[in-house]
Amino acid sequence: MTGIKKRWVKDYIIGIIVILIVFNLSFALIIRNYYYSSLRQLLINKVNTSTEFFNRYFTDKEKITFLLKNYVEDYSFDEDFIIQVWDTKGKVLFCSSGLNYAENLQSDYILALQDKVHSSIYINNITMEKLIAASAPIKVDGSIVGVLRIITSLREVDSRIKYYITFVIFISFVLVIFLFILSLTFSKSIIEPIKDINEVAKKWQGVISM
Repeated sequence: MTGIKKRWVKDYIIGIIVILIVFNLSFALIIRNYYYSSLRQLLINKVNTSTEFFNRYFTDKEKITFLLKNYVEDYSFDEDFIIQVWDTKGKVLFCSSGLNYAENLQSDYILALQDKVHSSIYINNITMEKLIAASAPIKVDGSIVGVLRIITSLREVDSRIKYYITFVIFISFVLVIFLFILSLTFSKSIIEPIKDINEVAKKWQGVISM
């Protein structure tokens, strides 16, 4: 009967662990997609609103360049977002962080040159930091003359995601221990009476055989 008890507990706990692993992986994927999608949409809305304003009300290239420079400088003290203006040849003209270093061209910038508003997640080749960026085309008289780009770090978002995942894993671990103890108690309440019945049956079998 001890073997039955062990097999019962083993199968029960393995089943619970498998379910919790699937749950934790699904939760990690869902929470990551939620935060990334929300931040991506925020950046896209922000860059789209800004470029639509410039594209609609300003048609002089020199004037729009001056206004874009002032717009970028207004974000020079913003620690959450970096605003950049790129030309059509892959050069950073203005940057709110003051660092106009060369970056590898990302898909958001490339697609903005194709008159699309897009975002991308990448690792900065200088700082090695994980970033998310959104780009939109800057137009003068319908022609693309540059790209407005908004960038932010994923460090805080990833830290928050990691916290939630760690918390769920901890709860899962506690749950496994609780269910293990519960399964031992449950199996004992079922198997022990069966064991007693078996012992009684053996005794009666011995009496009858006499």
